[in-house]
Amino acid sequence: MGNSHDVLIADPAGNLITLAKCEQRFAEVLADIVGTEHVSVDSHFFDDLGADSMLMARFCARVRKQADLPSVSMPDIYKHPTIRGLAAALASDVLTADPAGSLIALAKCEQRFAEVLADIVGTEHVSVDSHFFDDLGADSMLMARFCARVRKQADLPSVSMP
Repeated sequence: MGNSHDVLIADPAGNLITLAKCEQRFAEVLADIVGTEHVSVDSHFFDDLGADSMLMARFCARVRKQADLPSVSMPDIYKHPTIRGLAAALASDVLTADPAGSLIALAKCEQRFAEVLADIVGTEHVSVDSHFFDDLGADSMLMARFCARVRKQADLPSVSMP
């Protein structure tokens, strides 16, 4: 696959960032929260940094406000308790290292998400640009069903309500 830092991750806006950039940005956000200048990407959140669940919940909330970073939830934190592990886990859910291949993979992923959502809302087609709530009239219960159905699809990355 090449250098692991060539792996691309999609942020909420659909832009692509490298794994290394994601790690760096996560470290900056966490360093700001813990009040230090630098946090190592290999530091264990709880064992090395002395973080607790409240501090990491603040980290998740702050990351979700960053337009250039993928969303992180508390289950992600407990499952991958270092910045490097967290970023790698998010990358493995999204795209591979070849930018041209990644665009194809992204398009296939978008199409599969649209197919799953169309099935749930009972329509033949859903545009990949449709806003879940404004355009499709979805509510949180419908989107929870969508997330659950996507998690059962081996060819799609896992999604959650956040």
